[in-house]
This record gives sequence, C-alpha cells and structure tokens, in this order.
Amino acid sequence: RLVKMQDKKSIGLLLRLSPKTGNYVVDNVVPGGLADRSGQIRAGDEILEINRRPLQGCGPAELASICAVSTDKDIQVKYVRGGETSEILLQIQSLYSQRQNSLGDENDLKSSIRRTAEMEARKLEEKVQQSRNQYSNRLQEEVERSRAEGSSRLELQIRVLRAEFDAKLERSLSDIRQSHNQKLDEELEKLRAESKRRLQEKIEKSRADSKARLEAQLEKLRQDSAQRLNQQLAAEKDRLDAQLKSERDWLTMA
Repeated sequence: RLVKMQDKKSIGLLLRLSPKTGNYVVDNVVPGGLADRSGQIRAGDEILEINRRPLQGCGPAELASICAVSTDKDIQVKYVRGGETSEILLQIQSLYSQRQNSLGDENDLKSSIRRTAEMEARKLEEKVQQSRNQYSNRLQEEVERSRAEGSSRLELQIRVLRAEFDAKLERSLSDIRQSHNQKLDEELEKLRAESKRRLQEKIEKSRADSKARLEAQLEKLRQDSAQRLNQQLAAEKDRLDAQLKSERDWLTMA
C-alpha cells in the first residue's frame, strides 16, 4: 500500500507500508519537494517518527496530518538506514527561502526585461507617430499645391511617396521587432543559465555538507570502535599477565 505525501503542504514523500516491520518505508522522494531539496532523506529509509510522533499503526489520514508542513516550524524526522537509527531536522524556513529567492531573482529579471521592452515600444510608437505627422504635413502641403496647380503629375508623385514610405516603415518595424526578439531570447537564455548554475551550486553545497557530516560521524564511530578495542586488548593483556604470574609462582613453589 502506497501513501502519497507530495502536495504543497507535505514534505514530498511516497511512503510504503512494510508488512515485515509494520513501519512506513520511503518508496520515492518527490523531485523538487522539501525532502528532495534537503538532500537528507532517500528511498529505502524506514521512517519511525516525525516530530516525535510514531508512524507505526497510522492510517493515511493521520499520516497526512503528521506530515503536514508549516512554514514557521521545522520538521524532525527519525529514520532507520542500513540498520542504524538517525535523526535529522528539516529547516523548512531555509528550504522555502531558497526556493523563493530563486523565483524572486527570475521574476525580477523578467519584469526588468518586460519594462525595457515596453519603453522601447513606446519610443518606437512616438517616432512612428512623429514621422507620420511630418509626412502628413508634407503630404498635405503637396496636396494643397496639387489642388492649386491642378497637376495630375503631383498626385502620382504623392502616391509613389506614400508607397515608398510605407515600405520603408514596414521594413524598419520588421528589423526592430526582429532585433528586439533576438535580445529578449538572449536575456532569457542568460536567465536560464544563471538559474541553472545557482541551483547546481546549491545542490553541490548541500551534497558537500551532507558528505562532511557523514564523514565526521564515520570518523567518530571509528575512533569509538578503536578505543573500545584498545580497552578490551588491555584488559585481556592484564588477565594473561596475571595468569602467567600465577603459573610462575606455582612453578617456583613446586
């Protein structure tokens, strides 16, 4: 039986009830969820407690309530991995702020690009309107002159000028649109690359931190094991020395 905890109000896990132990096991970590961004919970981990509340015997509804996320409270998870029991703390505020900062930077850049595009469009419209007004004035003067002179040749020239102006204006607008679209595509590509780079740096930092913590725990376990072994060897040596002394004393007496 699978229980999904992957909505926005949960930590983002797909849990499976183990018939052998009766505990919930992580079947999958939802990509992009809180648990995935923390980098501390893996598929196969056996979840014992969340916020010091045991999960064994919980139904789906009660499990969803326990796994619910509040942005002002961290989540403490107790789990078993490889036969060892561990506890971690998911700092929800930090995970949320990482995501909000990334989205905020992207939205700010998009807004800046949009405002720049709107300003350029307004300037273009003003230039076009000014050019149209100038052309209209010239055209009006030519029309008045044509009417006064009654020249049919001037009417033909006016039509030719209008056609040439419209053609030039259309080419200019097309070039400006193409240039603007190209700049916008370049800015968006830079934004994607920068967002990907920042996300990769955060992932690498999280992995490095997790690796450092695991190495520290492993080194502590090695030191503790070595200390216990040395104590056992010292005790065995003392016992053998005492036994050897006793045998020597017995031989001396004999």
